[in-house]
Amino acid sequence: MLTFAAMRADEREQCAVLSAEALFDYVYFTAFIPNDKRRMNFLRHLMNVEFRVNEGLARFFTVKDEGEIKAVVQLCPPDYHRPQDSEYLKAGFMKCYTAAGLSSVNQWLDTDRLAGMPCRDLEHAWFISLIAVDRKYNRQGIGTRAIQECIIPYVNKQGGKELCLFTNSQVNCLFYEKNGFVRFHEQSFETKSYRLSSCSYKMELNPPVFSAVQTDEEMEDIITRAEAENAQAEAAADTGRIDDGLAFMLRFENVAWYSDGAVKILDRRIYPIRTEYVTCTEYIQVAEAIADMVTQSGGPYIAAAMGMVLAAYQFSEKEGDEFLQEMEKAAFALSHARPTTVEKMKIITESALNAVREGAGRGLCGISMVDHMMRTALEIASGIYKNSLETGKILAEKVPDNGTVMTMCFAETYIGYLLKALKDSGKTVKVICPETRPYFQGARLTASVARDMGFDVTVITDNMPGYVMKEKNVDLFTAAADVITMDGHVINKIGTFQMALAAKHWGIPFYVTGNPHEEHVNMDSVVIEERDPEAVLHAMDAKTVMEGVKGYYPAFDVTPPELVTGIVTDKGIFAANDLAGYFELQR
Repeated sequence: MLTFAAMRADEREQCAVLSAEALFDYVYFTAFIPNDKRRMNFLRHLMNVEFRVNEGLARFFTVKDEGEIKAVVQLCPPDYHRPQDSEYLKAGFMKCYTAAGLSSVNQWLDTDRLAGMPCRDLEHAWFISLIAVDRKYNRQGIGTRAIQECIIPYVNKQGGKELCLFTNSQVNCLFYEKNGFVRFHEQSFETKSYRLSSCSYKMELNPPVFSAVQTDEEMEDIITRAEAENAQAEAAADTGRIDDGLAFMLRFENVAWYSDGAVKILDRRIYPIRTEYVTCTEYIQVAEAIADMVTQSGGPYIAAAMGMVLAAYQFSEKEGDEFLQEMEKAAFALSHARPTTVEKMKIITESALNAVREGAGRGLCGISMVDHMMRTALEIASGIYKNSLETGKILAEKVPDNGTVMTMCFAETYIGYLLKALKDSGKTVKVICPETRPYFQGARLTASVARDMGFDVTVITDNMPGYVMKEKNVDLFTAAADVITMDGHVINKIGTFQMALAAKHWGIPFYVTGNPHEEHVNMDSVVIEERDPEAVLHAMDAKTVMEGVKGYYPAFDVTPPELVTGIVTDKGIFAANDLAGYFELQR
């Protein structure tokens, strides 16, 4: 369990080393002191001096786990006045000049004063001037917990009304914005090698959100609920993000998200029964999570993009060809995590590799490359969502007001944006979701998204669709495809074919969402994945058969083009047997 306390004098050296190592690859220092050894010596001296000269002026907090320091925070009160240069020199700052050189240190000092000025000019604000987290500490969210459970309650107790900080890292910007900070100033600085941006943030304080708890389980429960509530509040706000207005589990942070040397993936195998995340600290763990169905449908594509960010962090100490080779290995592992979707996943990982090459050409490395890859991952995720947004709008036009839609499995953002478009147009629609065994994606995921977005939703078992289509007057059947061949075959979750047959029998249109794939001319190039047969012998965690009974689990089936009413894409609706027109419009 994490504990928070004021830093003791006998902890100063350990905290200085931890902070130096945490800041080692930060572009704010690499831009001025590119030599690794000189930069580390500079940072160790700098942090020692900073802690000594500000004793009694600033507040220093440690974050401990089982008594071991895992993070350090420096907090300056509103009446804080930076000590004179002579005080720094007296405390040993001359060692910083010796370590890194007069010119480099002075240039950094000038930039640091200017970058911090907007925050220091806020008369009544408390200023977080340092958050340093042990790089080897794998627990996700320690920075968030330090702010929410230590800093905010402390400042509130002191009567503080405003909290501020600045950063030049895009990843940090996303972290602070997620935690309730608002950007109020931005500026840039030129160095010999870089153009640095500095973003200043502030937060208007309310009474503390977190109360004291006794156990890790209680704390995790509080954090999970708070994150869910925050995500819902963000979704309701006009932030301009493309995932605004979608259900909780479709927000980027709740699909897959890189932060602080780890990728956090919402475990869709158990959601919404429990809201838990699988944390990956190596890219191969992300690939394993994809293979193990931690995330499904469109989730693996965002997980792969975030996995490439994690790989950049994992190999941040390597450079040149050695770094590129490691990233290529990561791209292969992530794209080949599941056999049926290899070609689609390669589009994601190749985009990430292109970003690596482009960034390397500009001299990016270390944490600056990680920041670059995070921006790339967000661009990839936004591109995927943009496609789904347009597709959802087009499909919504086919759904009548007061109509009923039947879905198959979990169509991810296609279903999210379909429902959003229906909601925006004022249509009242009912949704029916077959459960989709053995992972119950229809019951747990699609139904959760529909309910989360305010729709009347009903779950049925997988042997009911043919009867229910007629009995409940279904107006439209839709599914998203994992693969669409150029000759119109639809490869999707097992069970789609028999539902398409039933829809054809009752005269109900079947619209497939997704884009065709030129690399799959026909079924000859498609591998139908067969998963562990043990999965079909269980319902969630309960075994349903006698010992010795065998299972069989093909993950996908194939629906021929004659059963498909239309393929709905971001460019419009195409006949399943005439998909060349999609690529003509693209070109």
